[in-house]
Amino acid sequence: MNVVASLAVIASAAFGSGACAGVVKFQNVGEQFDWRCILDGNASQATWLDITQPASQSGAASAVAFAVTRFTGFSTPHFNEDRIAGVTADARIVRRPSAIALMDEEGVVNSFGFARSFAPGKGVGPSLAFHQTAHVAVTNFYTSPFIERTLPTGYVGVSVLLQDGVHYGWIHLEAAENALGLFEEYNVLGWAYETQPGVAIVVPGPGAAGLVGVGLIGWAGRRRCA
Repeated sequence: MNVVASLAVIASAAFGSGACAGVVKFQNVGEQFDWRCILDGNASQATWLDITQPASQSGAASAVAFAVTRFTGFSTPHFNEDRIAGVTADARIVRRPSAIALMDEEGVVNSFGFARSFAPGKGVGPSLAFHQTAHVAVTNFYTSPFIERTLPTGYVGVSVLLQDGVHYGWIHLEAAENALGLFEEYNVLGWAYETQPGVAIVVPGPGAAGLVGVGLIGWAGRRRCA
C-alpha cells in the first residue's frame, strides 16, 4: 500500500470505530486525477477512476473502474446526458429509488435513472440496489426556457467486486456551473472504499474531509471532455 493510502487508514482507525476502521479515503489534491469523459462513445481521451487507488493512479480502464460518459444527443436526440458508469458489471452505482421523467418539445417523455446523492451519516451497503450506470446530469438543449436536472453536489454510493468480495465506497462530486448558473461538468473531490468486504461505508459529515490523507488539503479536480 502506498504512503497516502497508509496514512488514510491510520487516520480512519484513529478517528473512527467499527466499520470506519477499515475505510481508506483519498483526496484529489492539485487536480492530480483528471476524470476525462467518454464523449458520444469516443473513449480515446477518457480516464477511469479506481476508488481503491490514490489520485496518482494511471486512470486506465479496469474491471473495477468508473467512467464518466457524456452523450450530446447521441442516445436521446433532444437531451445532453452525463452518466457515471462502471467499466464492467464489477463496478456499480446506487440509483435513486424512482426515475426522473423529462418531456422534450415534441411531447416525448424520457425516463432517466439518476444516481442517488447521499447525505452525511448515511450508509452505502448491501441493502441498496446497485446498477452499472446512473445519470448525474440531463439537459434539454432545444426547450426554452432551459430545462435542467442535475445531481446535487454530494456523495455517490458505489461498489466494486475485488478478489475477496464486494466492497462499498463513495465518490465526492461538486457541480461546476457557467456564468449563467447552468451546469457544465463535475469536479471530483475525492473517494473512499471500505477494505472489509460486505461491510457498509458511512458518508462523512461536515468537517470530516480533513481526515482524508493526513495533512493533505485543497480538494480539487476537474473532469474535462476535451
